[in-house]
Amino acid sequence: VVVAESNVKLRVDARDAVSALQQTNNASKQLNQTLNTTSKRAGTATANIQRFGISFRSVVGPMVALTGALTLANRSLNTFGRRQADLAVLSAQLERIGAGGSKQLDELKAAADRLGDATLFSQDDFIQSFNILSSFRAIAVESFTEVSEVAADIAQVMGSDVKSATVQLAKALEDPKRGLTALSRSGITFNEAQTETIKKLVDSGKLLDAQALVLETIKGQYEDAATAAGKGFAGALDLLSENAGDAAEALGKGLEPAATEAANALAAVFEQISKIPAPAGQAALQLGLITGGVIALNKAIVAFKATKLA
Repeated sequence: VVVAESNVKLRVDARDAVSALQQTNNASKQLNQTLNTTSKRAGTATANIQRFGISFRSVVGPMVALTGALTLANRSLNTFGRRQADLAVLSAQLERIGAGGSKQLDELKAAADRLGDATLFSQDDFIQSFNILSSFRAIAVESFTEVSEVAADIAQVMGSDVKSATVQLAKALEDPKRGLTALSRSGITFNEAQTETIKKLVDSGKLLDAQALVLETIKGQYEDAATAAGKGFAGALDLLSENAGDAAEALGKGLEPAATEAANALAAVFEQISKIPAPAGQAALQLGLITGGVIALNKAIVAFKATKLA
């Protein structure tokens, strides 16, 4: 009886083991199927992502290019407009002091370009310096370049800008007797003999000689400081910026006729809009708001219906 019971128990245990193995095998098959399905879905997802990436690039690429082109055009027009305005001021000032003509203007523009390339200051800085000098009647146009160059040296050493240094220097050249005191407060020193000589030259009506002595004295303390700073890596970066500005100006000059026409046309449109009576404008605004609200409500209804159908 005991043997029979043992045989029955072994058969039951064996059947249970086989059943467990079959279940394990079925589970393994199910896992493999799941992994295969997941792999296929992952592959499909990857392919979709890749296709989306290609589509995204095909759309975004032109958008980026267009945005870059518009940004470049805007910067070019701004550069051209700013430089054109500065040169227009200089031209008008030269006419005012009786030194008008394209020759003088071209020479000063070339000098500003040269100094802008040779120093860490820009061409625009020197054009603006010339504009400042043109308001001082005692400073000859022929001296503009020399005075601006000395002002740049002072600015480089003092850590200021060309415009401020030009104003300070121009005041001293306009009235050397009083200007020497102001210069000395800024660290530009004149010894007693130089100061006395300059005052005597002014008193005897030799203002140009007095101005020359003032410039000579300052050069002895600051000469070539600006051009020295414009060398090396800093100078290379500044030259790159200067040339980029020149290229932007040239591009802006080409775009200017069309841009000016478009700006004038748009200004005319806004002028007409500004003439619309207040009641009419308010009514149009209210109509626009109502129309916008109706459109938004209609879209919301369509979306709600689509959700219900789904």
